[in-house]
Amino acid sequence: MNSNISWSEAINDCKRQGEPWALATVINTQGSSPRKAGSKMVITHDRSFDTIGGGQLEFAVQLKCRELLLTSEDSQDILHFPLAACTNQCCGGTVSVLVEIFCCTR
Repeated sequence: MNSNISWSEAINDCKRQGEPWALATVINTQGSSPRKAGSKMVITHDRSFDTIGGGQLEFAVQLKCRELLLTSEDSQDILHFPLAACTNQCCGGTVSVLVEIFCCTR
């Protein structure tokens, strides 16, 4: 992860370079979670910028985004994570993440 660049700066860099990217946004949390709704990160084929909370949640989101980036199609999806059951995180709450894929750079 490159923590020196914010998610918004990363989007601008991706656009300038014509590099596909994914924007992951926490849209809902219930119970204990690593970050609040509104947290964002950008994922490319080989890098990530900013954070939605780290740990297995972030790892699972990155894997899904990279899988979707391989389709070379713009898309949107909402992913739901019961943290204790799906990601083995101690937080124990649930997190919903909006994933937006931007492959068709113009």
